[in-house]
Amino acid sequence: MRSSFFEFNVATSALFGAKNNLQVISHNIANASMKGYSRQVALQRVAKPLPTFDSKGMVGTGTEVYGVGQIRDIHLDRKYWIEMPVLGEYSIKSIQMGAIEHAFVGLSDTSLSASFKSFFSGLQSLTTNSGDVSYQNNVVKSAESLSKYINNLGNNLKQQQQDINNEISTLVNAINSIGEEIRNLNEQIYKYEIDGSHANDLRDKRALLVDELSEYINVNVSIKKDENNFEKFSVLINGYELVNHFDAQKLEVIARGPEDKKNKYDADGLYDIKFASGNDFNIYSPSLKGELKGLIDIRDGNNNEMTVENGKTTSYKGIPHYIDKLNKLVRTVAKAFNEGLDYKGDPIEGMTGHIHGYDIHGNKNRTFFSDGKYNDVSENETINYDDFDVFNFQVNPDLIKDPTLLAITSDPSNGESANDIILGFAELENNNSIFREGKIGDFIIGITSELGIDKKQSEKFEKNYTSLVANIDNQRIEVSGVDLNEEVNNMIVFQQQYQTASKFISIINDLYDNLINRVGV
Repeated sequence: MRSSFFEFNVATSALFGAKNNLQVISHNIANASMKGYSRQVALQRVAKPLPTFDSKGMVGTGTEVYGVGQIRDIHLDRKYWIEMPVLGEYSIKSIQMGAIEHAFVGLSDTSLSASFKSFFSGLQSLTTNSGDVSYQNNVVKSAESLSKYINNLGNNLKQQQQDINNEISTLVNAINSIGEEIRNLNEQIYKYEIDGSHANDLRDKRALLVDELSEYINVNVSIKKDENNFEKFSVLINGYELVNHFDAQKLEVIARGPEDKKNKYDADGLYDIKFASGNDFNIYSPSLKGELKGLIDIRDGNNNEMTVENGKTTSYKGIPHYIDKLNKLVRTVAKAFNEGLDYKGDPIEGMTGHIHGYDIHGNKNRTFFSDGKYNDVSENETINYDDFDVFNFQVNPDLIKDPTLLAITSDPSNGESANDIILGFAELENNNSIFREGKIGDFIIGITSELGIDKKQSEKFEKNYTSLVANIDNQRIEVSGVDLNEEVNNMIVFQQQYQTASKFISIINDLYDNLINRVGV
């Protein structure tokens, strides 16, 4: 049965309906530029009608706002979470490959190629001044500069590896923090929505955290209903459960011991990752993506060229791969200068080798390049060049102390002008058989070209996925974003509705006033 003041109730529902819509519009306008905010709308419906007095029809009772909804497309979110990890991976690779390339190429006058050119330039000068101590000293000094440049290059790569290792630790902490925040938000959302409400702003905050997480590692979000029809929100990272609604796992980094190194020349204490519960986390999983994947590839990637005693790493051409390239360079160069042998161990035409040459004092059996152990060698001693690496490669310390110990000729009986050892050294610069790739310069160009290709590939993927992710994000904004023009139009509509409902209440009030207070007077 209708109330005597039924019209007041209907008009009041219109008034409050307009007011609630204006409140939601003001909230949208206030957060229009807020990252991750989804446009909200008042959920409004026709109020339950009442039967007429004769029960032959229904009479409307106005309107009711039963909640505040959120405009968001979960399918676009999932597309974003699929593509974002790839962008994160190649963004990191582009930056780190650029750092490796800079270490190799550097400035035009301080690059690896320039260091070798300077060294061979000194050798060329010595060919016509082989008996001059000052020229001998220049050659030894330029060789020392070359070896130190290569040492520094190796140390810089190892330092970069250590820096990346620290970034991995920071990234793991960030992943843990996001997982814990999502778990906390799940609890808050559950408690807020237990009475049927909708925690829009909390849901936006949670989705924004998943956006951030997807940059670090590939994610998969599972949304299921429990037995009470309440939502359970779970997050998987590369197939591993990070958040299971009210529970969150934590990752931790475990420093490798010397016996656990994946690559022989890795920096000490590189991290593996496990769950704090003790469960494994495979950092070399083929499905892994995101910044974590990019960092691990650069830190551990050896292109499967080296023997790995403690399990396979990633096949990407990372720092270990380029350290191995430098090791091949110094071993081959040392072998050529010390013994006149190419990369296969075959004699190089026109070369004798420093060990077999005599200095101006008539001494022989002394290396030119050393690893700190092989300085003087006996007649039948075999040098193990596998002991040479980018970190211990050096000029024989005896030559640095006394440049006159530099071997000049293979036969001192040919007189003071005999300088076949030096001539052979000078010709090594243009020798096409010293490396499989050809000359020393060709080998270095091969390294830098490989670096350039890998860097450009990373940059290309980064550019493509930046565009793809931006396109998906724009689609999300079109659906969920706040259009201020649209909000202004809606504001005008509900303002007019509010004013009209107010006017209607005033009219009804006048009618009842006349009816009650003035009729019959």
